[in-house]
Amino acid sequence: TRDADEIESLVDEMLTYAKLEGAPADGIRCDRHEMVSWLKAVTGQEQALSSEMSRNTVEFASATGIDALTTEFDPVLLERAVRNLIRNGVRYAETKVRVSIESTTDPQKADICIHIDDDGPGIDETFRDKVFEPFFRVDDSRNRRTGGYGLGLAIVRRIVEAHGGRVSISDSPLGGARFTVFL
Repeated sequence: TRDADEIESLVDEMLTYAKLEGAPADGIRCDRHEMVSWLKAVTGQEQALSSEMSRNTVEFASATGIDALTTEFDPVLLERAVRNLIRNGVRYAETKVRVSIESTTDPQKADICIHIDDDGPGIDETFRDKVFEPFFRVDDSRNRRTGGYGLGLAIVRRIVEAHGGRVSISDSPLGGARFTVFL
């Protein structure tokens, strides 16, 4: 049954990617939602799942003074992207994943940034653009033993772009990788 589960998971990922690949050029339909409480809820669910499945902790932190940020987004699609990033972080972290949100004053950068940091091995700069390509996998520390098909980050990119945003990878203050969603 493990093989059947893996095939079902791969088919689901491929269908999701194909659906997002064919999304209209003008993006998706978004409504106004409060993002801080939404992100806390998503992080809390992933924290509970992580405590059952691994030794790694998942924590939420918002910038000082940010209790609420209302913006337009599709909560179901963006949740999938954030969950993919958190689960990716949990997969590679040594002990911790931190999800944080900040509001920026630089419209060239973004209005809102969601950071997912881990304390794992990080991602070499030469692979940072490539990991968002479908079926690409970094070999060394992020290898097949950790699971996945190389579609999760491609799906994240498509979802974020459908929201008119972008996603990037940098070095985390925790020592591993930092994925930032700019909206």
